[in-house]
Amino acid sequence: MSSTIKVKPDELADVIVKELQTYKQEVADDMKAACLECAKTAAADLKATSPYRRHKKGTKGGHYRTGWDVSVLYESNSTIRVAIHNKKKPGLVHLLEHGHAKKNGGRTKALPHVEPEERKLEGMITQEVVQRFKR
Repeated sequence: MSSTIKVKPDELADVIVKELQTYKQEVADDMKAACLECAKTAAADLKATSPYRRHKKGTKGGHYRTGWDVSVLYESNSTIRVAIHNKKKPGLVHLLEHGHAKKNGGRTKALPHVEPEERKLEGMITQEVVQRFKR
């Protein structure tokens, strides 16, 4: 259902600019919501797919796996910056992703788990934005 607005010819430009600004803000809000939703999904996927150390029965473990979280770094009217990070073991991400030197020589094998999720997230955000604009 469309709404009609009666305006005088000399006010037409102002009304068009106002409507375009309203539409621009709606689009920006939708895109920000899509980014935040996709980041939360990616963090949940990382919780499920991250490597973890199997401990003996009765001991704690899995701190790295459960530490994934989403933080909003910056948000304005039109943009948002979101970070997916490991809040419990932040220094371990790079070591597990790329491998590292061992104490007595040699290297550990890399366990790439962030990079595949990052590639998946790029496609997910694109797909989510396209779906939101089809409505």
